[in-house]
Amino acid sequence: MTPFIRTILRILSTALGWAQYADIVAESMMPDRVSQRLYTHLAKLHDDIGDHDIEMMAVILDVEATYPLNADISKELIAYVKEVYATEVPVEEGATRETINKFASRQLCLDAAQTIANRIDTPQFDPAMAYTLIDRAMEISHAGRGVTGGYSTSPLPGEVDDRPGLRPLYLSDKLDLDLGGGCANGELIVVVAPPSGGKTTALCITGSRNAKRGGHPLHISMEINRLKVIRRYDSEMTNMGYTDLMKNPDVVRAKREAMVARGGDVYIEDWSYRNVTPAHIQGHVQRMRAIGQSPDMVIVDYLELMEPNPRQSRARVDIRHEMGRLGKELRQVAVRLDIPIITAWQINRIGSTVPLIQREHLSECWDIVKHADTIISMNQLPEEDRINEARLGILKQRNSSKMDHVVRVNYDKDACQIWDKGVYNAINTVGPGT
Repeated sequence: MTPFIRTILRILSTALGWAQYADIVAESMMPDRVSQRLYTHLAKLHDDIGDHDIEMMAVILDVEATYPLNADISKELIAYVKEVYATEVPVEEGATRETINKFASRQLCLDAAQTIANRIDTPQFDPAMAYTLIDRAMEISHAGRGVTGGYSTSPLPGEVDDRPGLRPLYLSDKLDLDLGGGCANGELIVVVAPPSGGKTTALCITGSRNAKRGGHPLHISMEINRLKVIRRYDSEMTNMGYTDLMKNPDVVRAKREAMVARGGDVYIEDWSYRNVTPAHIQGHVQRMRAIGQSPDMVIVDYLELMEPNPRQSRARVDIRHEMGRLGKELRQVAVRLDIPIITAWQINRIGSTVPLIQREHLSECWDIVKHADTIISMNQLPEEDRINEARLGILKQRNSSKMDHVVRVNYDKDACQIWDKGVYNAINTVGPGT
Protein backbone atom coordinates (compact mmCIF):
# COMPACT_ATOMS: atom_id res chain seq x y z
CA MET A 1 0.00 0.00 0.00
CA THR A 2 1.51 3.29 -1.06
CA PRO A 3 1.63 6.27 1.30
CA PHE A 4 -0.46 8.19 -1.24
CA ILE A 5 -3.37 5.73 -1.15
CA ARG A 6 -3.19 5.57 2.64
CA THR A 7 -3.32 9.38 2.76
CA ILE A 8 -6.37 9.51 0.47
CA LEU A 9 -8.23 6.98 2.60
CA ARG A 10 -7.29 8.85 5.78
CA ILE A 11 -8.70 12.05 4.28
CA LEU A 12 -11.88 10.20 3.27
CA SER A 13 -12.32 9.01 6.85
CA THR A 14 -13.05 12.60 7.91
CA ALA A 15 -16.40 14.28 7.36
CA LEU A 16 -14.79 17.24 5.57
CA GLY A 17 -12.64 15.02 3.38
CA TRP A 18 -15.61 12.85 2.40
CA ALA A 19 -17.68 15.92 1.52
CA GLN A 20 -14.86 17.33 -0.63
CA TYR A 21 -13.62 14.23 -2.43
CA ALA A 22 -16.25 11.46 -2.40
CA ASP A 23 -17.57 12.65 -5.76
CA ILE A 24 -14.04 12.62 -7.22
CA VAL A 25 -12.44 9.47 -5.80
CA ALA A 26 -14.36 6.28 -6.57
CA GLU A 27 -13.93 2.78 -5.17
CA SER A 28 -12.70 1.58 -8.57
CA MET A 29 -9.72 3.97 -8.33
CA MET A 30 -8.29 2.05 -5.40
CA PRO A 31 -5.37 -0.11 -6.65
CA ASP A 32 -6.13 -3.35 -4.80
CA ARG A 33 -8.89 -5.32 -3.13
CA VAL A 34 -7.91 -4.32 0.41
CA SER A 35 -8.10 -0.58 -0.26
CA GLN A 36 -11.33 -1.09 -2.21
CA ARG A 37 -12.86 -2.90 0.76
CA LEU A 38 -11.82 -0.12 3.12
CA TYR A 39 -13.32 2.50 0.79
CA THR A 40 -16.61 0.54 0.85
CA HIS A 41 -16.61 0.48 4.66
CA LEU A 42 -15.94 4.22 4.84
CA ALA A 43 -18.77 4.93 2.40
CA LYS A 44 -21.20 2.84 4.44
CA LEU A 45 -20.17 4.44 7.73
CA HIS A 46 -20.48 7.98 6.33
CA ASP A 47 -24.03 7.11 5.23
CA ASP A 48 -24.80 5.74 8.71
CA ILE A 49 -23.05 8.35 10.85
CA GLY A 50 -23.63 11.52 8.86
CA ASP A 51 -21.54 14.68 9.32
CA HIS A 52 -18.94 13.27 11.71
CA ASP A 53 -15.40 11.96 11.40
CA ILE A 54 -15.24 8.18 11.43
CA GLU A 55 -13.28 6.82 14.38
CA MET A 56 -10.85 3.96 13.81
CA MET A 57 -12.67 1.68 16.23
CA ALA A 58 -15.94 2.17 14.28
CA VAL A 59 -14.22 0.92 11.12
CA ILE A 60 -12.67 -2.06 12.92
CA LEU A 61 -16.02 -3.07 14.41
CA ASP A 62 -17.69 -2.77 11.02
CA VAL A 63 -14.99 -4.96 9.48
CA GLU A 64 -15.39 -7.64 12.17
CA ALA A 65 -19.17 -7.59 11.76
CA THR A 66 -18.86 -7.95 7.99
CA TYR A 67 -16.42 -10.88 7.87
CA PRO A 68 -17.20 -13.05 10.92
CA LEU A 69 -16.43 -16.25 9.01
CA ASN A 70 -13.30 -15.06 7.22
CA ALA A 71 -10.60 -14.32 9.76
CA ASP A 72 -7.90 -13.80 7.10
CA ILE A 73 -9.75 -10.98 5.35
CA SER A 74 -10.71 -9.41 8.67
CA LYS A 75 -7.14 -9.55 10.01
CA GLU A 76 -5.59 -8.12 6.84
CA LEU A 77 -8.12 -5.31 6.62
CA ILE A 78 -7.85 -4.32 10.28
CA ALA A 79 -4.06 -4.13 9.95
CA TYR A 80 -4.52 -1.80 6.99
CA VAL A 81 -7.05 0.29 8.88
CA LYS A 82 -4.45 0.87 11.60
CA GLU A 83 -1.87 1.92 8.99
CA VAL A 84 -4.33 4.37 7.45
CA TYR A 85 -5.23 5.95 10.79
CA ALA A 86 -1.53 6.30 11.64
CA THR A 87 -1.24 8.57 8.60
CA GLU A 88 -1.55 12.31 9.20
CA VAL A 89 -4.20 14.34 7.38
CA PRO A 90 -2.44 16.93 5.15
CA VAL A 91 -2.75 20.54 6.24
CA GLU A 92 -2.25 22.23 2.84
CA GLU A 93 -5.72 21.78 1.39
CA GLY A 94 -5.04 23.49 -1.94
CA ALA A 95 -2.08 21.29 -2.79
CA THR A 96 -3.99 18.22 -1.61
CA ARG A 97 -6.90 18.97 -3.92
CA GLU A 98 -4.61 19.48 -6.90
CA THR A 99 -2.88 16.16 -6.21
CA ILE A 100 -6.11 14.21 -5.72
CA ASN A 101 -7.63 15.75 -8.85
CA LYS A 102 -4.55 14.68 -10.83
CA PHE A 103 -4.75 11.15 -9.40
CA ALA A 104 -8.50 10.82 -10.07
CA SER A 105 -8.34 12.16 -13.63
CA ARG A 106 -5.49 9.81 -14.54
CA GLN A 107 -7.26 6.82 -13.01
CA LEU A 108 -10.36 7.64 -15.04
CA CYS A 109 -8.27 7.82 -18.22
CA LEU A 110 -6.72 4.48 -17.30
CA ASP A 111 -10.17 2.99 -16.73
CA ALA A 112 -11.26 4.31 -20.14
CA ALA A 113 -8.24 2.73 -21.83
CA GLN A 114 -8.83 -0.59 -20.08
CA THR A 115 -12.52 -0.48 -20.98
CA ILE A 116 -11.66 -0.06 -24.64
CA ALA A 117 -8.93 -2.70 -24.58
CA ASN A 118 -11.03 -5.30 -22.75
CA ARG A 119 -14.32 -4.83 -24.59
CA ILE A 120 -13.51 -3.55 -28.08
CA ASP A 121 -13.98 -7.05 -29.57
CA THR A 122 -17.04 -7.98 -27.52
CA PRO A 123 -20.77 -7.36 -28.02
CA GLN A 124 -20.77 -5.50 -24.68
CA PHE A 125 -18.53 -2.69 -25.94
CA ASP A 126 -20.17 0.69 -25.53
CA PRO A 127 -18.20 3.79 -26.59
CA ALA A 128 -20.38 5.87 -24.28
CA MET A 129 -18.74 4.27 -21.24
CA ALA A 130 -15.23 5.29 -22.32
CA TYR A 131 -16.53 8.70 -23.38
CA THR A 132 -18.09 9.25 -19.95
CA LEU A 133 -14.84 8.36 -18.19
CA ILE A 134 -12.73 10.70 -20.35
CA ASP A 135 -15.27 13.50 -20.04
CA ARG A 136 -15.27 13.16 -16.26
CA ALA A 137 -11.45 13.08 -16.22
CA MET A 138 -11.29 16.35 -18.14
CA GLU A 139 -13.84 17.92 -15.80
CA ILE A 140 -11.87 16.91 -12.71
CA SER A 141 -8.48 17.92 -14.13
CA HIS A 142 -9.71 21.47 -14.73
CA ALA A 143 -11.67 21.81 -11.48
CA GLY A 144 -10.72 24.82 -9.40
CA ARG A 145 -8.33 26.29 -11.96
CA GLY A 146 -10.47 29.28 -12.84
CA VAL A 147 -10.06 32.75 -11.40
CA THR A 148 -12.55 33.57 -8.68
CA GLY A 149 -14.24 36.86 -9.53
CA GLY A 150 -14.87 39.65 -7.05
CA TYR A 151 -18.40 40.84 -6.38
CA SER A 152 -17.47 44.54 -6.45
CA THR A 153 -16.17 44.33 -10.03
CA SER A 154 -18.87 42.00 -11.36
CA PRO A 155 -21.26 43.18 -14.12
CA LEU A 156 -24.18 45.35 -13.08
CA PRO A 157 -27.78 44.37 -13.87
CA GLY A 158 -28.41 44.83 -17.58
CA GLU A 159 -24.73 44.84 -18.58
CA VAL A 160 -24.70 41.12 -19.42
CA ASP A 161 -27.32 38.59 -20.45
CA ASP A 162 -28.15 36.73 -17.23
CA ARG A 163 -30.08 34.03 -19.13
CA PRO A 164 -28.52 33.68 -22.58
CA GLY A 165 -30.58 32.02 -25.28
CA LEU A 166 -33.84 32.80 -23.48
CA ARG A 167 -36.86 31.60 -25.47
CA PRO A 168 -40.51 30.84 -24.68
CA LEU A 169 -41.89 27.39 -24.07
CA TYR A 170 -44.95 28.47 -26.07
CA LEU A 171 -47.37 26.48 -23.95
CA SER A 172 -48.96 29.67 -22.63
CA ASP A 173 -48.10 33.36 -22.78
CA LYS A 174 -49.05 33.70 -19.13
CA LEU A 175 -46.88 30.75 -18.17
CA ASP A 176 -43.86 32.12 -20.08
CA LEU A 177 -44.37 35.47 -18.36
CA ASP A 178 -44.32 33.80 -14.95
CA LEU A 179 -41.18 31.90 -15.99
CA GLY A 180 -39.34 35.12 -16.78
CA GLY A 181 -39.56 34.49 -20.52
CA GLY A 182 -39.38 30.71 -20.68
CA CYS A 183 -36.18 28.63 -20.76
CA ALA A 184 -32.53 29.55 -21.30
CA ASN A 185 -29.27 27.85 -22.21
CA GLY A 186 -27.95 25.42 -19.61
CA GLU A 187 -31.34 24.89 -17.98
CA LEU A 188 -33.26 21.65 -17.41
CA ILE A 189 -37.04 21.95 -17.74
CA VAL A 190 -39.27 19.05 -16.69
CA VAL A 191 -42.95 18.64 -17.60
CA VAL A 192 -44.79 16.29 -15.23
CA ALA A 193 -48.11 14.56 -15.82
CA PRO A 194 -49.80 11.18 -15.29
CA PRO A 195 -49.57 8.45 -17.93
CA SER A 196 -51.35 9.58 -21.14
CA GLY A 197 -51.55 13.03 -19.59
CA GLY A 198 -50.18 14.87 -22.62
CA LYS A 199 -46.45 15.05 -21.90
CA THR A 200 -45.44 14.18 -25.45
CA THR A 201 -48.00 16.60 -26.85
CA ALA A 202 -46.62 19.44 -24.74
CA LEU A 203 -43.04 18.68 -25.77
CA CYS A 204 -44.00 18.60 -29.46
CA ILE A 205 -45.84 21.91 -29.11
CA THR A 206 -42.75 23.56 -27.65
CA GLY A 207 -40.54 22.13 -30.39
CA SER A 208 -42.90 22.97 -33.23
CA ARG A 209 -43.58 26.54 -32.17
CA ASN A 210 -39.88 27.23 -31.72
CA ALA A 211 -39.16 25.82 -35.19
CA LYS A 212 -41.88 28.00 -36.73
CA ARG A 213 -39.99 31.01 -35.42
CA GLY A 214 -36.63 30.00 -36.84
CA GLY A 215 -35.47 27.61 -34.11
CA HIS A 216 -33.82 24.22 -34.56
CA PRO A 217 -34.98 21.86 -31.79
CA LEU A 218 -33.60 18.32 -31.55
CA HIS A 219 -36.44 15.98 -30.54
CA ILE A 220 -35.23 12.65 -29.11
CA SER A 221 -38.03 10.12 -28.75
CA MET A 222 -37.49 7.41 -26.17
CA GLU A 223 -40.94 5.86 -26.48
CA ILE A 224 -42.82 6.38 -29.76
CA ASN A 225 -41.40 5.93 -33.24
CA ARG A 226 -40.22 8.71 -35.53
CA LEU A 227 -43.29 8.78 -37.80
CA LYS A 228 -45.65 9.20 -34.84
CA VAL A 229 -43.53 12.11 -33.60
CA ILE A 230 -43.62 13.67 -37.07
CA ARG A 231 -47.42 13.45 -37.14
CA ARG A 232 -47.58 15.27 -33.77
CA TYR A 233 -45.53 18.08 -35.30
CA ASP A 234 -47.74 18.05 -38.41
CA SER A 235 -50.79 18.42 -36.16
CA GLU A 236 -49.35 21.40 -34.30
CA MET A 237 -48.26 23.05 -37.56
CA THR A 238 -51.70 22.70 -39.16
CA ASN A 239 -54.14 22.53 -36.23
CA MET A 240 -55.44 19.22 -37.65
CA GLY A 241 -56.09 15.83 -36.14
CA TYR A 242 -54.75 12.63 -37.68
CA THR A 243 -57.72 11.98 -39.98
CA ASP A 244 -57.61 15.48 -41.46
CA LEU A 245 -53.84 15.25 -41.91
CA MET A 246 -54.27 12.18 -44.10
CA LYS A 247 -56.73 14.09 -46.28
CA ASN A 248 -54.64 17.27 -46.58
CA PRO A 249 -50.97 16.49 -47.33
CA ASP A 250 -50.67 19.71 -49.36
CA VAL A 251 -51.54 21.79 -46.30
CA VAL A 252 -48.82 19.96 -44.33
CA ARG A 253 -46.32 20.60 -47.11
CA ALA A 254 -47.18 24.30 -47.16
CA LYS A 255 -46.74 24.61 -43.40
CA ARG A 256 -43.36 22.87 -43.55
CA GLU A 257 -42.22 25.15 -46.38
CA ALA A 258 -43.30 28.22 -44.36
CA MET A 259 -41.25 26.94 -41.40
CA VAL A 260 -38.17 26.48 -43.59
CA ALA A 261 -38.69 29.93 -45.12
CA ARG A 262 -38.39 31.39 -41.61
CA GLY A 263 -35.12 29.51 -41.12
CA GLY A 264 -36.48 26.80 -38.83
CA ASP A 265 -36.45 23.02 -38.82
CA VAL A 266 -36.84 20.09 -36.41
CA TYR A 267 -34.30 17.31 -35.99
CA ILE A 268 -36.05 14.08 -34.92
CA GLU A 269 -34.10 11.15 -33.50
CA ASP A 270 -35.82 7.82 -32.80
CA TRP A 271 -34.11 6.13 -29.85
CA SER A 272 -37.24 4.41 -28.60
CA TYR A 273 -36.54 1.81 -25.91
CA ARG A 274 -32.77 1.88 -26.33
CA ASN A 275 -30.19 2.13 -23.56
CA VAL A 276 -29.61 5.88 -23.86
CA THR A 277 -27.53 7.83 -21.33
CA PRO A 278 -26.87 11.57 -20.97
CA ALA A 279 -23.42 10.90 -22.49
CA HIS A 280 -25.11 9.62 -25.66
CA ILE A 281 -27.10 12.84 -25.95
CA GLN A 282 -24.05 15.02 -25.36
CA GLY A 283 -22.02 13.11 -27.93
CA HIS A 284 -24.84 13.22 -30.48
CA VAL A 285 -25.23 16.99 -30.24
CA GLN A 286 -21.47 17.45 -30.51
CA ARG A 287 -21.42 15.30 -33.66
CA MET A 288 -24.31 17.32 -35.13
CA ARG A 289 -22.42 20.53 -34.49
CA ALA A 290 -19.31 19.07 -36.15
CA ILE A 291 -21.22 18.55 -39.43
CA GLY A 292 -22.89 21.94 -39.39
CA GLN A 293 -26.23 21.13 -37.74
CA SER A 294 -26.91 23.41 -34.80
CA PRO A 295 -29.76 22.37 -32.50
CA ASP A 296 -30.63 25.21 -30.14
CA MET A 297 -32.89 23.12 -27.89
CA VAL A 298 -32.97 19.44 -26.93
CA ILE A 299 -36.30 17.77 -26.23
CA VAL A 300 -36.09 14.35 -24.55
CA ASP A 301 -39.32 12.35 -24.49
CA TYR A 302 -38.80 11.32 -21.78
CA LEU A 303 -36.35 11.24 -18.87
CA GLU A 304 -37.55 8.10 -17.05
CA LEU A 305 -36.79 5.93 -20.09
CA MET A 306 -33.10 6.88 -20.05
CA GLU A 307 -30.27 5.31 -18.03
CA PRO A 308 -27.58 7.06 -15.96
CA ASN A 309 -24.04 7.16 -17.30
CA PRO A 310 -22.07 3.99 -16.46
CA ARG A 311 -20.70 4.01 -12.92
CA GLN A 312 -17.14 3.26 -11.95
CA SER A 313 -18.09 1.86 -8.55
CA ARG A 314 -19.38 -1.69 -8.30
CA ALA A 315 -21.46 -0.93 -5.23
CA ARG A 316 -25.19 -1.48 -5.58
CA VAL A 317 -27.28 1.69 -5.55
CA ASP A 318 -30.98 2.09 -4.83
CA ILE A 319 -33.09 2.84 -7.93
CA ARG A 320 -34.22 6.23 -6.63
CA HIS A 321 -30.59 7.33 -6.29
CA GLU A 322 -29.88 6.11 -9.82
CA MET A 323 -32.79 8.16 -11.17
CA GLY A 324 -31.67 11.19 -9.18
CA ARG A 325 -28.19 10.83 -10.66
CA LEU A 326 -29.80 10.70 -14.11
CA GLY A 327 -31.47 14.08 -13.55
CA LYS A 328 -28.20 15.58 -12.35
CA GLU A 329 -26.27 14.21 -15.33
CA LEU A 330 -28.82 15.49 -17.84
CA ARG A 331 -28.62 18.96 -16.35
CA GLN A 332 -24.82 18.76 -16.56
CA VAL A 333 -25.21 18.04 -20.28
CA ALA A 334 -27.38 21.15 -20.64
CA VAL A 335 -24.66 23.23 -18.98
CA ARG A 336 -21.81 21.70 -20.99
CA LEU A 337 -23.62 22.10 -24.30
CA ASP A 338 -24.93 25.55 -23.31
CA ILE A 339 -28.41 24.61 -24.48
CA PRO A 340 -31.82 24.13 -22.80
CA ILE A 341 -33.01 20.56 -22.33
CA ILE A 342 -36.74 19.99 -21.98
CA THR A 343 -38.02 16.63 -20.86
CA ALA A 344 -40.88 14.95 -19.01
CA TRP A 345 -41.43 12.82 -15.92
CA GLN A 346 -44.28 10.64 -14.69
CA ILE A 347 -46.16 11.28 -11.47
CA ASN A 348 -47.01 8.58 -8.96
CA ARG A 349 -50.36 6.84 -8.46
CA ILE A 350 -51.53 9.27 -5.80
CA GLY A 351 -50.68 12.23 -8.02
CA SER A 352 -52.90 10.77 -10.74
CA THR A 353 -55.93 11.19 -8.47
CA VAL A 354 -55.46 14.73 -7.17
CA PRO A 355 -56.84 17.92 -8.76
CA LEU A 356 -53.46 19.69 -8.59
CA ILE A 357 -50.10 17.91 -8.86
CA GLN A 358 -47.50 18.82 -6.22
CA ARG A 359 -43.75 18.17 -6.02
CA GLU A 360 -44.23 15.18 -3.73
CA HIS A 361 -46.23 13.44 -6.46
CA LEU A 362 -43.23 12.93 -8.75
CA SER A 363 -42.73 9.19 -9.08
CA GLU A 364 -39.73 7.30 -7.68
CA CYS A 365 -37.32 10.15 -7.05
CA TRP A 366 -37.40 13.45 -5.16
CA ASP A 367 -33.92 14.28 -6.48
CA ILE A 368 -35.46 15.28 -9.83
CA VAL A 369 -36.96 18.24 -7.98
CA LYS A 370 -33.50 19.24 -6.75
CA HIS A 371 -31.77 19.18 -10.13
CA ALA A 372 -34.42 20.65 -12.45
CA ASP A 373 -34.43 24.40 -13.04
CA THR A 374 -38.12 24.51 -13.89
CA ILE A 375 -40.90 21.98 -13.27
CA ILE A 376 -44.30 22.40 -14.91
CA SER A 377 -47.30 20.25 -14.02
CA MET A 378 -50.10 19.37 -16.44
CA ASN A 379 -53.37 19.08 -14.54
CA GLN A 380 -56.63 17.87 -16.04
CA LEU A 381 -59.72 16.50 -14.35
CA PRO A 382 -62.06 14.18 -16.33
CA GLU A 383 -64.61 16.98 -16.73
CA GLU A 384 -61.88 19.29 -18.04
CA ASP A 385 -60.72 16.63 -20.49
CA ARG A 386 -64.24 16.39 -21.93
CA ILE A 387 -64.26 20.09 -22.81
CA ASN A 388 -60.59 20.32 -23.88
CA GLU A 389 -59.38 22.36 -20.91
CA ALA A 390 -56.42 21.93 -18.57
CA ARG A 391 -54.29 23.77 -16.02
CA LEU A 392 -50.53 24.33 -16.12
CA GLY A 393 -48.84 24.73 -12.75
CA ILE A 394 -45.36 25.92 -11.78
CA LEU A 395 -43.90 23.52 -9.22
CA LYS A 396 -40.39 24.97 -9.30
CA GLN A 397 -38.30 27.67 -10.97
CA ARG A 398 -34.88 28.95 -9.99
CA ASN A 399 -35.26 32.41 -11.46
CA SER A 400 -38.30 33.72 -9.63
CA SER A 401 -40.29 33.32 -6.45
CA LYS A 402 -43.46 32.79 -8.51
CA MET A 403 -44.26 29.28 -7.42
CA ASP A 404 -47.46 27.29 -7.44
CA HIS A 405 -49.00 29.60 -10.05
CA VAL A 406 -51.69 27.92 -12.13
CA VAL A 407 -52.63 28.96 -15.66
CA ARG A 408 -55.88 27.82 -17.27
CA VAL A 409 -55.53 26.77 -20.90
CA ASN A 410 -57.48 25.23 -23.73
CA TYR A 411 -55.94 21.89 -24.60
CA ASP A 412 -56.77 19.97 -27.78
CA LYS A 413 -54.68 16.79 -27.70
CA ASP A 414 -55.93 15.53 -31.07
CA ALA A 415 -54.78 18.67 -32.87
CA CYS A 416 -51.72 19.05 -30.63
CA GLN A 417 -52.71 22.53 -29.44
CA ILE A 418 -52.46 24.45 -26.17
CA TRP A 419 -53.37 28.12 -25.80
CA ASP A 420 -54.40 30.48 -23.02
CA LYS A 421 -58.04 30.09 -22.11
CA GLY A 422 -60.24 32.88 -23.43
CA VAL A 423 -57.81 34.09 -26.10
CA TYR A 424 -55.64 32.44 -28.68
CA ASN A 425 -51.99 32.40 -27.75
CA ALA A 426 -50.37 35.64 -28.84
CA ILE A 427 -47.77 33.72 -30.87
CA ASN A 428 -50.64 32.54 -33.10
CA THR A 429 -52.11 35.76 -34.42
CA VAL A 430 -55.05 34.06 -36.17
CA GLY A 431 -55.44 30.94 -34.09
CA PRO A 432 -53.75 27.77 -32.97
CA GLY A 433 -51.46 26.26 -35.58
CA THR A 434 -51.09 29.38 -37.77
